[in-house]
Amino acid sequence: MKINRSRTSLSQSSKSTQINQVLQRPIDEIIVADSTLPPNVTAQKKARIYNFTNDLKIRNNLMEHMETLKQVLHDKNNKIKKLKRQAGY
Repeated sequence: MKINRSRTSLSQSSKSTQINQVLQRPIDEIIVADSTLPPNVTAQKKARIYNFTNDLKIRNNLMEHMETLKQVLHDKNNKIKKLKRQAGY
């Protein structure tokens, strides 16, 4: 009986190591990517942002959106002031 138990524990441990190896294999393959950045990443980012802001349609949409957000903030601030005044009574 003792021999059988040791054999089952050995077979179970070998199965668990095989499973661990199978599970770890894709992770090793995924981490092969090169993590170094090209030297002109910041320049490319600035150029991309500049190109976005030069598009008049996008700029117009952003300005409209900013104006609506400012109006919403102004309305909410006024609402808070009114509520504070009412709470003071």
